[in-house]
Amino acid sequence: MSKFNDKMTLIERLINTIAPPIFNRFLSKYEFKSFRPPYSSIDIPSLDSMSSFIFTNSNPYIDYPRPTIEKNVQIGGISVDIDKLKNEKVNEEWNEILNLRSKTVLVSFGSVMLSKDMPLENK
Repeated sequence: MSKFNDKMTLIERLINTIAPPIFNRFLSKYEFKSFRPPYSSIDIPSLDSMSSFIFTNSNPYIDYPRPTIEKNVQIGGISVDIDKLKNEKVNEEWNEILNLRSKTVLVSFGSVMLSKDMPLENK
């Protein structure tokens, strides 16, 4: 959430260090719920250590270098066949959503969820 780049002054580094705890303290947290009864709350940070892989939308060739662990799989930069996409049609539900406006931007940040909490049709 910082506006600073990778070449920071000492003051910018200090701000960058103290800002996340302040934001975490005063901003409300999003609550994740299970898709299955009893629809209990899922604590994502406590499940991080149990996950086999974490997929991140970053490209290791153009991203800033940083240490990572083996479970972090960078999937950014995956090639897409544009001609094939232009020839394919979306289903009715998405067609209605996309036709509400002349231009639409879809942003998907992904999710971290255990497969046991997913509905069968999504698996």
